[in-house]
Amino acid sequence: MGTSNYEKEKPFLDKIDALYEQLGKTTDEAQRKAIQTQINENAVAAAEFAIPNELDRMLESIGSEGVNAFTDYEQIVYHNSFPPNQVEKWLDIYAARFQNPVFRLFQSELETVYEEKNRAMDEFTYKVFQKFIGTFFKNHPYGQQEILGLTDHLKNPSLTKMYDYFNTYYVANNMALVMSGDFESEKILPMIRAKFGVLKQGNVPKFPEYPEAPFKGREYVSGNYTPVKAGIMGFRTVPNGHPDQPALDLVSHLLFNEGETGYLNKLQLDHEVLAALVMAMDYNDHGGNFLIIIPKIIGQSTENAEGLVLAALQKLKNGEFSEATLQAAKLKLRLDFERSLETNNGRGLMMADAFVQGRKWEEFVDYPKKIGMVTKQQVVDAAKKYYGQNYLMFESKMGFPKKEKLEKPGFVAPKPQKEAQSDYARHFYSLPEQQPKAQFVDFEKDFKVLDLGPNARLHHVQNPLNGIFNLRIAFAWGTDDDPMLEQATQYLGMVGTESMATDSLKRSFAILGCTYYVMANAHHTIVECSGPEENMVESLKLLSDLVWHPAMDPKKIEAIYDAAKSDRKFEARSVAETGDAAIDFALYGKNSPMVRRLSLKATKALTAKQLIANFVAVRDHAVEVHYSGRKTANWVAEALQSQFFKGNYPGKAANYKEIARIQYDVPTVIFVERGDAIQTQLHFFKEGLPFDRDNAWLADCFNEYFGGSMAGLVFQEIREFRSLAYTARARLNRPQVPNGNMLLRGYIGCQADKTLEAMEVMNMLLTAMPEKPERADLVKKSCTESAYMARPNFRNLTETVVEWQRIGYQKDPWSIRVTQYGALSWEKLREYYARQIQNSGKPIVWVLTGDPKRIDMEALAKFGKVVKVKESEIRTN
Repeated sequence: MGTSNYEKEKPFLDKIDALYEQLGKTTDEAQRKAIQTQINENAVAAAEFAIPNELDRMLESIGSEGVNAFTDYEQIVYHNSFPPNQVEKWLDIYAARFQNPVFRLFQSELETVYEEKNRAMDEFTYKVFQKFIGTFFKNHPYGQQEILGLTDHLKNPSLTKMYDYFNTYYVANNMALVMSGDFESEKILPMIRAKFGVLKQGNVPKFPEYPEAPFKGREYVSGNYTPVKAGIMGFRTVPNGHPDQPALDLVSHLLFNEGETGYLNKLQLDHEVLAALVMAMDYNDHGGNFLIIIPKIIGQSTENAEGLVLAALQKLKNGEFSEATLQAAKLKLRLDFERSLETNNGRGLMMADAFVQGRKWEEFVDYPKKIGMVTKQQVVDAAKKYYGQNYLMFESKMGFPKKEKLEKPGFVAPKPQKEAQSDYARHFYSLPEQQPKAQFVDFEKDFKVLDLGPNARLHHVQNPLNGIFNLRIAFAWGTDDDPMLEQATQYLGMVGTESMATDSLKRSFAILGCTYYVMANAHHTIVECSGPEENMVESLKLLSDLVWHPAMDPKKIEAIYDAAKSDRKFEARSVAETGDAAIDFALYGKNSPMVRRLSLKATKALTAKQLIANFVAVRDHAVEVHYSGRKTANWVAEALQSQFFKGNYPGKAANYKEIARIQYDVPTVIFVERGDAIQTQLHFFKEGLPFDRDNAWLADCFNEYFGGSMAGLVFQEIREFRSLAYTARARLNRPQVPNGNMLLRGYIGCQADKTLEAMEVMNMLLTAMPEKPERADLVKKSCTESAYMARPNFRNLTETVVEWQRIGYQKDPWSIRVTQYGALSWEKLREYYARQIQNSGKPIVWVLTGDPKRIDMEALAKFGKVVKVKESEIRTN
């Protein structure tokens, strides 16, 4: 797999392997460069036979999506989804990929890992976590080894050690195949045995023990890492599977939870601290619970905030909570567990965790029963035992940790000379396939729509899995219409009602096992509630009281202001968030959400009366209610009419529109200076032609060929061939309204001194796209298979349908496109690219956020008119 002639390729690969061993033993810089040059020469020679992304293209041909992997402290997981009719082919390729691997194109892939490291180092949260965890776990690799590795590790890689690692740990008795989906186990088990049965067993070394001693009282460590003061209190707890874990989970919930009824939630709601929350780290050898604290910006020390958290802990240890509160916590943990099992991905990850922890699945799914058996005394005992006087207090003061900037290596990019196909690929494409099973959304049968009143509709879909309802009430008025809604919805989430205090309201929801939240996005203000079906009416009464009779509480304004001030300090330190603000500014100028938002000064001047009036105005607009559950549509409609609306029907019809984008006449380079950036955040876009529903299928095919996956041109040319970035993507996006234009948007995160080269390659792709006619059939196959897998989850089915209808579809668009894809030819794909991208008459706009000292600013001019923009222009402070 991945080679056109392994016998001819192997001598070069062996030489590369030996050279890396030599490199790791060499310290003289001149000699190291000479060895790296030899490695590069052999890599270029070996690339003559390499077929990059062949695995991805084969998976693409069966409609496979989300091909990826992740590494955690105790597991490495390879994952993706695929249509159930392709199970035999998927099993074949996944069994094959773990046999006799060849780590080809290694030099370029190593550069890609450097880019991943660069991306992490640009975010201060990475540095904070590494410093804290390295102090908390003083002996164990949890704290003493970074998953990404140190820069010195990346400079001295060993292919020999990689092969040794693979041969030691990638053995049958140390691996699990986890599958969750629409298949019959009895039918596929023989296939699994036949294909995976060839994997070898091995002698897996026993993992060493790394004991961690208790902290000696309050151990204090500090440093300067964050844009605001912050603290982390670290307590040693228990490893996975420990009998005390259910009680500790309840302790964590009573401290901090989504329903905001915990002791730490109360500190935040009462504005005694800016933020306080719990993060659990449950692993097989050791466990830790971390209390993260952010003091108020002005007038509060971290030590003072720590004292308030300790006082809250003491209340828990004193048992100052009712039996009703404990039962509410148990109910919520059970419901969260049930919700996690609703999706294939959720079930799959849980099964993987069971395997890694060495626990039986039956024991794993017994979790709700174990939670139910925990007594109040056991919760109190767990709090006393694990939240005692011995803990780590890690304080981060305001500061800017040093970043290590790496230099571009200057190697010749190994580039395969031709499209080719391996022996394995020919075998793979010859395997039989089953007919796909259509599961398109039927607009007549799969959901119901009922009118609730003028400009108010209920969209109802049945829950086939459990007794948990979800209700989303979306008013057609959002932050695009009124930026103050950001603060108004925050306010509503923090207050009670005219007849019920905040604590009482949140506690009442919790006892019902329900949670609620209020938020605003660009087009809607949303009130959402979820919980046990039997408690929906009672939760609706509470929700109605909040929406129609919110309390007047001026004290919450200070909390909203302080949170905004803190958030803006955090976003100012994030290079990635600055890049996001820059692209929004380039697209919308003064109408960018980050520019239109309320300033800190305006936020501080707000009054509770203003915010309530702002939310009252929302209630005058059209509303779409989306319900998923087990009650009938008529029952839900009656409950909404009697308990929530009570005749208060919205009067204004929805006027859904998009903010107009800036139209550029010439190619433009917008540059935002960030001297502290290791990576350049390189966004780009190109205005497209008006959306054409009849040719929407061609946009799908173009995206698949161009930048839609690891098999696309963008990923291959930017990352695989040239190692210019860890992340590289580009996609032609549809508008959200029927008469809008298409928009091609892309992103590359690359080391600063690779910026110009990355722009050169991307510019080539946009203006003279490489032509690979042999991939047309692959694109056709991929899009067709993916269409059969595109049915939305029942929780968001009706909202997806509303979006389809907004742009003019009267039936599931995938049911239309699945037949259209069959008409794809290379000529049609090339013509679509020429019309929509190459010859559209629209210029490319590049948006860069980065270090100008490491980029040739004069050379940028060849990509367009250079416009330097200050950070203060792209977002309001």
